[in-house]
Amino acid sequence: MADISVQINQLKNCSSELHNYSNTLLSIQARILNVSNTLMLQSSSQVQIKRQLRDLSKNVGTVSTKMRKMGTSLNSAATAYWKAEDKLLQNKYTGNRIAKTVGGAAGAVIGSSGGALGTYVGTKIGKEVGEIAWNALYKQISSKEPIDWPSEWKKTALKVGSKAGLLGGSAAGIYQLLVDGIMGGSAKDVYKGGKTIFDSITGAVKAVNSTKGTKATWGEAILGLNKPLSKFAGAGNGWTGAKTAFSETLKGKFDVKAEGLGWALTVVGSGFDNAEEFGSEWYKNPRFWAETVGESAVSIAEGALVSSAVAAGLVAVGWVGAPAIAVGAITVGVTWGLDLLCKKVTGQGVAETVSDFVIDSAIGIWDKTTEVGKAIGDSVGKTAKAVSNGVSSLWNGAKRMFSFA
Repeated sequence: MADISVQINQLKNCSSELHNYSNTLLSIQARILNVSNTLMLQSSSQVQIKRQLRDLSKNVGTVSTKMRKMGTSLNSAATAYWKAEDKLLQNKYTGNRIAKTVGGAAGAVIGSSGGALGTYVGTKIGKEVGEIAWNALYKQISSKEPIDWPSEWKKTALKVGSKAGLLGGSAAGIYQLLVDGIMGGSAKDVYKGGKTIFDSITGAVKAVNSTKGTKATWGEAILGLNKPLSKFAGAGNGWTGAKTAFSETLKGKFDVKAEGLGWALTVVGSGFDNAEEFGSEWYKNPRFWAETVGESAVSIAEGALVSSAVAAGLVAVGWVGAPAIAVGAITVGVTWGLDLLCKKVTGQGVAETVSDFVIDSAIGIWDKTTEVGKAIGDSVGKTAKAVSNGVSSLWNGAKRMFSFA
């Protein structure tokens, strides 16, 4: 099969030229019509000339239209090839264009204090910086394994479903427990499905028995229509309400009495994930325990910060009547977006990346400390030996000096 090579920029240039030629022909058509309309002819031959001029004008217009369509088709073909290549290269060109636009805008703002010249120079420099930054980032992204999109969408859909009250949470948990767990042969999913069901039940109970002004009916709790942010109704909109909602939500997320069992279950779930990674003798590996605790801590902190930020944002815009399913779905979406961005750059989610960084840094510090300690010990030993040898030499010399005594 022969290879196909397409010069996309040349196609676009040809498309632009065809549009220019089409405009030129339109201008010629208008001039021909103008000549035809200004002719004051009465004889049959003169009328025939006028008719021929109009026919010529019509033909020129037809050619102009065809030429414009050719240009449009060429541009569409070039765009299709461009999009296909951009998709194969994981949006390299789109990302570069966005980075240059953002960089140029930032540079324009920074350089605007220098007037028109400063804005121009700032825009040019900003575009260059944006392009350089994107190329470095793209090199990092393209070296990672491609993201399993079907799996990502499925996990996200289950997480959103788990926020839909007792009914949605139970349905999502049962699906994960039966389909992915028992039928799929995954002990990890059996556990996670059970945890989802447990969370949906305890969440509904909390919503109904809340003592902080958000008490819901069982009907609302079952469908996820209870309003968890209504307790901030008097906090006001804007920055004031956002601060209150953020601090109060964050405080609740770190309430040991209320969240302690949930944290423990998170640790166990993280352990299931890491057990698969470390193999049959996972329990013998110290790294397993470090990663399990570290990833759980980051996941808990990430969830608390994201949910607090979402609550703050919704209160700030005055949507204190948002149902729990909406608040939960937004929180899941934001967390998913952060993890997806982190996966694109590092190949891992936020929890794994942060946890590995902390553990690797600690190991590095320990190794360096060990090396330094060993070097110090060696130095002390060598120094002590040198001093000892020196003292012995002095003593022997002194004895020889006074050997007559």
